[in-house]
Amino acid sequence: MDHEYKTAKSLVTQAKLGDKDAIEKLFTMYSGSIYSLALKITAYKSLAKIITLLTFIEARDKINSMRADSSFHEWLRAIAVYIAMESIRSHKYDDQIDAKKISEYDYEYELDQSIMILPDNERIIFILSRIEGYSIEEIADLLSVKNEYVEQLYNAALEKLIKRNASLESRIVMEQSLTRVVSSIQPSKEFVEQIIFIINNETIKDYYTLVEKYQANIDAVEIEVKETYAANSKKKYLNSVQKQYKESSPKEKFDLIISVAKTVLKYIQNIIYLTIIVILILATIYIVFYW
Repeated sequence: MDHEYKTAKSLVTQAKLGDKDAIEKLFTMYSGSIYSLALKITAYKSLAKIITLLTFIEARDKINSMRADSSFHEWLRAIAVYIAMESIRSHKYDDQIDAKKISEYDYEYELDQSIMILPDNERIIFILSRIEGYSIEEIADLLSVKNEYVEQLYNAALEKLIKRNASLESRIVMEQSLTRVVSSIQPSKEFVEQIIFIINNETIKDYYTLVEKYQANIDAVEIEVKETYAANSKKKYLNSVQKQYKESSPKEKFDLIISVAKTVLKYIQNIIYLTIIVILILATIYIVFYW
C-alpha cells in the first residue's frame, strides 16, 4: 500500500502539471475501486458506470485543488460517494429490493451477498458507515435526513445481517468479515478505455448535463458514451492510416493499401453474408405462409 501511495503521489504531481499520461495511469489504477464502490451503493451496473465516469471527470477538473498531503485514493472515493448520493437523490430510489438490480452484482463472499440484498437505504447507510468510515452525522448530511433516521436504518441493516449469519454479532467476526468484502471489481477493458477517451477529449466538457437529460433512462447515457467512443475510434484509425501512408516507403505504402483493402473487403463480405441470411429468412417465411 505504501508503494501504491508513493506511486499515486508521484503521478498526481505530474498530473497537476498537465501530464495526460499520468492522469490516465491514475484512473486506470483506481477504476476498479471506484466502480466497486459505486456498484455497492447503487446495486445497478449501468448507474455505477456513469458514477465512475463522472467521478473521474470531476477529479480531472479539480485535481489542482487537491491538497498535497491528501491521499488521492481517499479523495477520489469521497468524490464518488458524493456523486453517488446525488445520483440516488435524482433517481428517487425507494426502499424496495429490486431483484433485477441485485442479479447484476457478482457475489464472492457471503457478507457481500447479505449486504447487497439489503433494502437500498439500509445498504447505503451500512456501506458508508462500516466500509467507508463515515459518521452518523456525516451520512445524515449526505442523505439530507435526521441522525435518528440514519441510526434506525443502520440498526435495521445490522439486525438483518446478523439474522442471516449469527456469528456477525461478534465485533471481531464482523470486522474480519468486512475486510474480505470485495474492494475492487474491475469494469470491462472497453469501459476503462471509454473513460480514458472521455477525460482526454477536450470537446466533451460536461457529462452531468447528459445524465440529467437521461434521468429516466440511465442506460441511454451508456449507449451515447459507447457511440461517441466508437465514432472517435474510427476517426483515429483513419487518421493513423493516413499518417502511416504519408511516412511510408513505396513498398510499405503498397502493403498498407493491401491491408486496408482486406479490411474493407472483410466488412463488405460480412454485409453480403448478412444480406443473404435475411433473404433466406424472408424466403422461408414466404414459402411457409404464402406458397
